[in-house]
Amino acid sequence: MKILFLDFDGVLNDCGYVIDLSKEFFGFHTYLDKYSYCTELDPVRIERLNEIVDETGCFIVLSTAWRYYGLEYCKEILTMRGFRFPHRIIDITPIHDFEEDSRVQEVILWLMINDPERDLSHYVMLDDDIEPTGIDRIGKEHITQTYLADVIEGGLTEIKKRETIRKLIGDNDE
Repeated sequence: MKILFLDFDGVLNDCGYVIDLSKEFFGFHTYLDKYSYCTELDPVRIERLNEIVDETGCFIVLSTAWRYYGLEYCKEILTMRGFRFPHRIIDITPIHDFEEDSRVQEVILWLMINDPERDLSHYVMLDDDIEPTGIDRIGKEHITQTYLADVIEGGLTEIKKRETIRKLIGDNDE
C-alpha cells in the first residue's frame, strides 16, 4: 500500500494564488497575512493531486491543520474544489502537541499505530513546513523506501508532482 501524507496550505495553495484571486474579485490587491490563503485551494494543484492518485493508486492520510475540522469536512472541501478521489482519503494523523517537528512526529505516530510491521510499500509526505531535522529523523529511524517532499515554494508544482509519482511507484532513479 502506498500512502501520501498531505498538508493543504502551502501545498494545494499559496499566497500568490490567493492574491491573484483577490485582484480578480475585488479589482485590486487586498492585504493578506500569512494565514489568509487557507480559505481557497488552487484547482490546478488539486488536479495535480488527482493525477498523483490516479497514476499511483495511493491512499491519502491528512496531516494538514485542516484535519481539526474532521475527515469528512476535509473530503467535502477537496471534492468541492475538484478532487475526484475522496474515497482514497482514509485517515488523519493523530493530533498531538509535540515540542518540535510536530507534523513529522504525528506521521511517525500514525505509522507506529497503523503500520507496525512496515507493510506499506512507500510513503510520501507533502508539506511546506517540515524542519530538516524532522526529515532526517523520520527518514533514518522510522521509514524505509520513502520520500518526503518539503514543498517550500510554489506548492505542488508539476515537478513535485512527477517526483511524488516516481517515488510512490518505486522508481527512485534520479
